[in-house]
Amino acid sequence: MELALVTNNDLFPGDMQALEGCEVIFCRDLPEVLRTCKHLLETGWRFECDPLAGYLSRPNPFHSILLNKRKQEDEQFLLRDIDALDALFRLYAENQDRYLAHASTQRRLNDHRAVDYSIISRVLEARYVKEV
Repeated sequence: MELALVTNNDLFPGDMQALEGCEVIFCRDLPEVLRTCKHLLETGWRFECDPLAGYLSRPNPFHSILLNKRKQEDEQFLLRDIDALDALFRLYAENQDRYLAHASTQRRLNDHRAVDYSIISRVLEARYVKEV
C-alpha cells in the first residue's frame, strides 16, 4: 500500500523508507498542508486515520496527515474524507488568531511540534510496525 505523510513538522525525517512506500511531503504551513491534502483526495488518495484526532482541544500550528492510495470505489469514503478536511479548514479559518498565538514562542512551537509528531508516530507504530 502506498502511503503519504503530508506535514509542516520538521521533526519527521525526510526519508521514511523504514515504512516501505511512505512518501513525506513537507509543506511550509498549515494552510499548505490542507491544500495538499485536498489535491491528494481529488486524485484518489484517502485518509489513513482521522485527521482531526488529537487536534480539536487546542490549535496546533503543526499538522501531519497520513493518506493511503487504496482503490476505494465507495463514494462514502471520499465524502467522509472531504467532510473531515472541510472541518479542518473551518477550524483553522475560525481560529487563525489562536493558531498564531500558539506559535508565538520557540518553546510553544517545540511543544506543538512534539505533540503532532507523537500523534502520527503512534498511528504508524500501531498500524505498521510488526512485533518482533
